[in-house]
Amino acid sequence: MRINFLLRSQEVKTFEFHEDTEIENLVTILEIEKLFNRGTQNLYFQNKKLLLGYTLSDYDLQNNDIVMIRTDKEHQQIQQQLKNQRQQQQQQSLQQNRNSYQTNQDKRITEMSEEEFKQQEINIAMDYYYEVQEKVSLFQDLIEKNPTLAKMVEQGKQDLFVQTLVNYAMKKRKQRIEEIRFQKSLMENPMNPEVQEKIMNQIQQKNIDENRNMAFQYSPELFVRVEMLYIPCEINNVPILAFVDSGAQSTIMTHACAKRCGITRLLDKRFQGTAVGVGSSKILGKIHLTKMKIGKTFFNTSITVLEQGGIDFLFGLDMLKRHRAHIDLENNVLKIRNESVKFLNSREMLKLGYSTDGFLSDHFKEKEKQENIDIKVIENKNEIGEETEKEKEKKHEGKEKEKEKQSQTKNLMQIENQNTSTNTNIRPTNTNSNTNNSFNNFRFNFDQMSQQVNQRNQNTFRNQNNQSPWENKISKLVEEGYTRNEALDALTYSNGDLEIAKNYLLSKMYNF
Repeated sequence: MRINFLLRSQEVKTFEFHEDTEIENLVTILEIEKLFNRGTQNLYFQNKKLLLGYTLSDYDLQNNDIVMIRTDKEHQQIQQQLKNQRQQQQQQSLQQNRNSYQTNQDKRITEMSEEEFKQQEINIAMDYYYEVQEKVSLFQDLIEKNPTLAKMVEQGKQDLFVQTLVNYAMKKRKQRIEEIRFQKSLMENPMNPEVQEKIMNQIQQKNIDENRNMAFQYSPELFVRVEMLYIPCEINNVPILAFVDSGAQSTIMTHACAKRCGITRLLDKRFQGTAVGVGSSKILGKIHLTKMKIGKTFFNTSITVLEQGGIDFLFGLDMLKRHRAHIDLENNVLKIRNESVKFLNSREMLKLGYSTDGFLSDHFKEKEKQENIDIKVIENKNEIGEETEKEKEKKHEGKEKEKEKQSQTKNLMQIENQNTSTNTNIRPTNTNSNTNNSFNNFRFNFDQMSQQVNQRNQNTFRNQNNQSPWENKISKLVEEGYTRNEALDALTYSNGDLEIAKNYLLSKMYNF
């Protein structure tokens, strides 16, 4: 049989061989004819390399078949060209199918009414829902492409699944109708200003999409969300999360966080106003001085308290500059004085009960609400107890006043009797001088008597059960760490006002 050999120069050489001829003999003949180099070239038939040790019949070579003489590199190049040609053919056929599908879809959109189109999409969505339920491969594919729809199928929410797909189809239909109208107007009047504006918008959107694809291809890290700078800290022994923000002028805390830390009693309401930034919020006042613990060190901090809820605590530029803080992004730490605190990642924030946005989780909010309710109940009980004590004090004072009045009336009656008895033995010529003397004696005796009564009332009030009238308030101050004498002095200074007493003690502690 005749075998044709295709050379590198595209020249064809033909030889006669028997079908049982071995490949080794065939290669030897080609080498003799100087058509083949055993070290660099190989024989290929139907993209298969002819190996030594086999015969022509083993590779099913027939009469007038073509065998190519190529190097491995040339063979790979030819194979790549053939592969590219096949891909182009496939793309062309796919594009033709798409065009035909789009044409049919356009006919369906334009010729069908909105209700008919919607009903047809409902039927398609229901068929797809049942198909996904039956076939595991489709369900796995849906999980990768659209996890939300896959979750609906998993939970058996058929109505929601169908409604979602129908809404998407109706939206695409509306967009396609606008595109068809635009194409018609473009064909009718291409110089129309509205048409030109739409063309410009399309070109601009195309450039934006290309820019986005380029960024996604060469700098995918730009699409990763950057974590904000949060550090753990403590205020008044209450652990909170501080958002380090060098762009904020002042250190800010929400009113809810100030309540949680128990420092609202230090709020100076004379510094009210409005904070304006990205948004605006009412400023309730300012806490001039409190202690903030970062790491193992305490720092003096001034805080502006806002009404609006948001991030609990914002560590602003005023305190960062005051304590000479250094934000080290290379090592992901905040260096402040001798402390070096690592910025928290999202996982560490979740462990502390905060979301990745710096807000308290719902569980901790409910717990905080319950604690506030318990505190209000205790405060109401204390207020009721204070009211009953005040009523007892008023009753006691009323009884003492009645006793004082009774004793005063008795003394007055005795003095009058003495005066009448002395005046009977006096001559009429000296009546004026005697009346003046009796009036002066009466005034002196009355003043002396009132002083004695007041002194006796004070002694009985102090010595009754060896207790102060502010026992509940004294116990509250003692619970906060003050001594009994300090609490008593502060309440005496404030005349029993608990808030003024607390501010008085703080001013003595910090010397301001």
